[in-house]
Amino acid sequence: EAPTAAQRETARELDQVARAHGFVALTRFGVDRALLQRAWNESAQLFALPPERKRALAQISAETNRGYSGLGRESLNRNRAGEPKEAFNVRRAGNNYTGVPDGFATVAATLWARLERAARRYALAAAVALGLPRDYFHATLRELDLCTLRFLHYPPNATAVTTGAPREALRVGEHTDFGLV
Repeated sequence: EAPTAAQRETARELDQVARAHGFVALTRFGVDRALLQRAWNESAQLFALPPERKRALAQISAETNRGYSGLGRESLNRNRAGEPKEAFNVRRAGNNYTGVPDGFATVAATLWARLERAARRYALAAAVALGLPRDYFHATLRELDLCTLRFLHYPPNATAVTTGAPREALRVGEHTDFGLV
């Protein structure tokens, strides 16, 4: 069926912002503050686990892109040391939550479901904005096999904290933590 007037207006606004700024940041798109706070709290518990418990978590691999990645294990720029972060990647299916805090799996699945719905709604808006059939991006998003939800932790720079030295600036802009489009 044809897009509604509200869908066309939303699509027009999203298109206008994307063209003017090069990106769109969506808020209140099905993810409320309470869910974000739960996700924050559960990921804080996950990253606070002692090192021996973290080593027992399902480790991330290039084949699955799921699981835990330890501090400094990822380097997005071959000319630099590992990134000063740790991560836990969640995909649509096949996640191994063995060893995570009790509420982490539930909140990760809930957040994924809300983000999946938001991604599909955004894809619809993008198709309408571009004058394409409403389901143009549907096939691409059918399995969401290129989407990953990353829970990230950038711990304090221990050297700077103990010596009072200036903290190393975190490098932003070399990657995206959640990318869909």
